[in-house]
Amino acid sequence: MSNTIGDKLIKNTLIYSIGSFGSKILSFLLLPLFSLYLTTVEMGQYDLILTFVLLVTPLITLQLSDAIYRWLIATDKTSSAEQVITTALSLFLVATIITFIVVGIVVYFEPQPYVLETMLFLFFSALFFILQQVLRGLGLTQKFALIGILYSLLLLLFSLVFLWVCNNKLQAVLLAMIVANIVVNIIILWRWNIYHYLSGKYIDKKLIIPMLSYSLPLVPNAVSWWLMTMANKYIIFQQLNTAANGIYAVSSRLPSILMIVFSLFLLAWQDVILKDDKADYREITTNTFSQLSKFMFSIGLIFISISEPLIHYLFSSRFYEAWQYMPILVLATIFTSFCAFLGTAYQQKKNTLKILITTIIGAVVNIMMSYFLIEHIGLFAAALGTLFSFIVVFIIRQQDVKSFYPVVLTVKSFWLPFILSLVYCYLVSLNQMSINWSLFVIALIISLLLNQQLLGKILQKLKGRIL
Repeated sequence: MSNTIGDKLIKNTLIYSIGSFGSKILSFLLLPLFSLYLTTVEMGQYDLILTFVLLVTPLITLQLSDAIYRWLIATDKTSSAEQVITTALSLFLVATIITFIVVGIVVYFEPQPYVLETMLFLFFSALFFILQQVLRGLGLTQKFALIGILYSLLLLLFSLVFLWVCNNKLQAVLLAMIVANIVVNIIILWRWNIYHYLSGKYIDKKLIIPMLSYSLPLVPNAVSWWLMTMANKYIIFQQLNTAANGIYAVSSRLPSILMIVFSLFLLAWQDVILKDDKADYREITTNTFSQLSKFMFSIGLIFISISEPLIHYLFSSRFYEAWQYMPILVLATIFTSFCAFLGTAYQQKKNTLKILITTIIGAVVNIMMSYFLIEHIGLFAAALGTLFSFIVVFIIRQQDVKSFYPVVLTVKSFWLPFILSLVYCYLVSLNQMSINWSLFVIALIISLLLNQQLLGKILQKLKGRIL
């Protein structure tokens, strides 16, 4: 990895780490708090609401957040920032109105609980995400970091307040998320003057087609992952029960920390890779994936080794069973990050249709494995289906983009850590405390050995900033 690009990746990753703490890491930290107040059934309902929001968010935003960032960061700008932002947000508002009308009609015939809270959370959280991408695209990375901190504090504050004063604890959680999103949107739009970029005169009809051509293939891509997740939850609900959904939600929450960590790097990687779609990034791609693979697998080994104590001490005893599925889902999360890394190749070439096709293939694999195996192995079916689906997507994408985006699977950086992860999954399943803690110590040593060069650069960067 060249020193210039490598240093920029580390610097931007550190900045994005601060900004993403609120919206991503806090969602994990609050889960143990919620588990104290919510029953397993309510936790299942909460997870279903979040899953619904994950589905509808791509529909309501048309994935224009990706297009906004892609157009604002491009070196060959053909439109002003005002035109890009106003045009995209206008399309977002139209999609919002249509979505609300459709949901209103459905709910009229099939009433559902917490509809108003869910829709308000959907709108304000979608708007917040779009405005975050506006900040990134405009190069306001410090404000991006600051708004993440503010969001984390607000969400924590409102969660404590509403859980204290509301008898309906699930409604309290939803209200806290709504109010926190409203406040940060107000700050971005009016305190930081982003509203100056908005005016009807800036709507550019010529931008609509190219932006939608880029973003729309990402909508079914995002929805297909939701369908995969929702299909798992539906299969679990039909074959098992709602409480099993809550247990599976907890088991997948801790591995999601790895995806949070990766997503911080991904934001910085996109800043490098998406600015120029004609540049040759083959060497930097190969070197970066090698380091990424070592880092993700080494952190994964640590999480796998302490799956049982993490679930035991962080969550209510009602969710203790979740530790059994966590090691498999840790591996699945690692391959999810690899798939996302390869997805930037399609984004760079503006060939987002390939992202959709490969994602659908993975979703089909996941659903079929879950459906046919859950009767025999229970929740392990959903976990294994998730793992194998991402492995399939990774293999397809790795072969498809290797000519211009080469990812080399070396023994040291990929195969050895992968095989070791499988061994860890088996040994941890024995549930022997002495074995688990021994594995934890070994994982720490392996992590330090594999990532000593990266850690040295990070410490150097932090030291330089402090001094």
